[in-house]
Amino acid sequence: MGAMSKKPKEICKWEKGSFDKQMDQLFPIVRDPKFACKTCGRVASARKYLCKALKLPVPSD
Repeated sequence: MGAMSKKPKEICKWEKGSFDKQMDQLFPIVRDPKFACKTCGRVASARKYLCKALKLPVPSD
């Protein structure tokens, strides 16, 4: 049985002053947003990066 992977820390819980120090981790998370946090409004490509994620509507062309 393999080791369980640790859940990434939600960006909602990152300290406000730490974003500029963690840009290399932040860019892939927010590059193609599909979810938004209903509490703080941050966006992410996957639900696992937000504490209260809501799926964003797919834009129509």
